[in-house]
Amino acid sequence: MKASRTLAPLLLTAAALAGGHAASRPEVASLQQDKATLEERVLTLESKVAELSRRMEQVAADASTSRQKTDQTVDYLRRQAKQAERLKQSLDVSEEAGFTAGINPRSREVLLEAFRGVASEAQVGLPGGNAAPAPTGGRRP
Repeated sequence: MKASRTLAPLLLTAAALAGGHAASRPEVASLQQDKATLEERVLTLESKVAELSRRMEQVAADASTSRQKTDQTVDYLRRQAKQAERLKQSLDVSEEAGFTAGINPRSREVLLEAFRGVASEAQVGLPGGNAAPAPTGGRRP
């Protein structure tokens, strides 16, 4: 009986250890699977980050090109607006010098009116600063 009393705790301890060891194997396998899954996800995310970085670089390059073209377009439009103002001034000087006098003056007045309309519209809605049409000095707009 004494031997069974001494063996009982040993058997219980051995059973507990064996049971604990058996329980830890599935946990280890599960942790290893989780690790593999996480490593796979990290690789996938790193690949996606690299692709997005390439795309961002392309978008930045495209934006830079677009900005240059926009700046060139605005410069062009500003030059056109300035030239339109000079055209309007030239039309006024031409009219004062007698361009509309003579044979069929109404046709010349219509021509001046059309040129003034084009010159005025070339100055309206200018990107980066709306230039208002300049006054025509009391002449027809």
